[in-house]
Amino acid sequence: MPRPSNILATLVIALAVLFYRARYLIPNVFLPKPSFPSEYYYGKGACHTVQHPGVSSCEDGRFWENTDTGERRLLLSCDPGRRGWNTVLGPLRDPTPRGALWLSDLSTHNLLKIELVDFPKHHTFHPLGLEASPARTGRTSRLFVVNHARNASVIEEFTLSWDKPTSARWIRTLDLPTLNTPNSLALTSNDSFYVSNDHHFALRHELVLSKLETFLALPLSHVEHVAVPAPGDDEQPVAMTVAGSIPFANGVAISKDGRVVAVASTTGTAVHIYARHIPSNALIPKEEILVPFAPDNLSFDDDGVLLVAGHTDFPALIGMSKDKPGVRGPTWVISLRPTPESELVDKVFWDTRASFSASARVPPPPSGWKMETLYQSSGHGGFASSTTALRDTRSGRLIVTGLYEEGILVCD
Repeated sequence: MPRPSNILATLVIALAVLFYRARYLIPNVFLPKPSFPSEYYYGKGACHTVQHPGVSSCEDGRFWENTDTGERRLLLSCDPGRRGWNTVLGPLRDPTPRGALWLSDLSTHNLLKIELVDFPKHHTFHPLGLEASPARTGRTSRLFVVNHARNASVIEEFTLSWDKPTSARWIRTLDLPTLNTPNSLALTSNDSFYVSNDHHFALRHELVLSKLETFLALPLSHVEHVAVPAPGDDEQPVAMTVAGSIPFANGVAISKDGRVVAVASTTGTAVHIYARHIPSNALIPKEEILVPFAPDNLSFDDDGVLLVAGHTDFPALIGMSKDKPGVRGPTWVISLRPTPESELVDKVFWDTRASFSASARVPPPPSGWKMETLYQSSGHGGFASSTTALRDTRSGRLIVTGLYEEGILVCD
């Protein structure tokens, strides 16, 4: 029988490790927050919210490119029923109301709902991560969408045509045994992608263990690479784990040249950077960048700058999910720009333009990276509960989605 002193020593060591791992999570996400501005935007233009009935609680957004014409559109995954069905944080009350996919023209920001053609009537639909392969004249794109459905979290495959973009034809459901909690995905080709598995213990099956995994920031989640056979092919998808031991793996993004992959660790309050071996899709860990909040989704812009959106006040986020009067979850969007060491002037005072500097929360990023606040809001008078940030370098616009917010934010 173990001696009491040995048990106590083990508990002390375990608690010390947990508190060390959560040394930024606790003060930056759970404790009382500094006074954020109603709205700060780094650019010279103005920010406004684009709203449309049904466009709310949009978790993810991705650009859809036409390689023949050079045009670009915005795809959104939105779920107004998220307050009744959230398989990541809860609750799990009512999965019946369907979420939806939306399309936006970047020049006018008109929002159009995408009809899900042939999608089974009995299937529930709660979309999270999504991405479509580039469009070509006379060819359909393949669209993959993470769906946190009633009985399991799966990946839905559709085809999408540039000429008829408001109709997505359902092809099949991908239910992979190693992916019980898929969250975000990033395409590596027309028929393959990286996908994060945000928890080892799924909330719908292991409520207590899932909560412990979240709040103790246990490094149990991972990222997989999945190769999907052509539509109509009877072969099974091929999946392999490419990154592991991540606390709450969330957003996944690939740089434009395909050589760098970034993965958000929400409860690790960090972004993991990997070098990608393109022929095999293997990932080689490079560095971990601490960020001043719990990061959600990620995106690279055309210049190779990584945009990170996330949450700074978990109690407020939960309050928004419960529709508590007057409660708004803050928004914080930063950029991580690859920068030569010679151009990094000061490692003590940085991100100095922001109303509340990231330097007050975390150490400077590793050598070769520059961190800057792009948008910041208390949620009162500005946008709330940020999940995804995209930057269209052609127009200079910043686009932000919010987990429990109405519409999307567009900053010129």
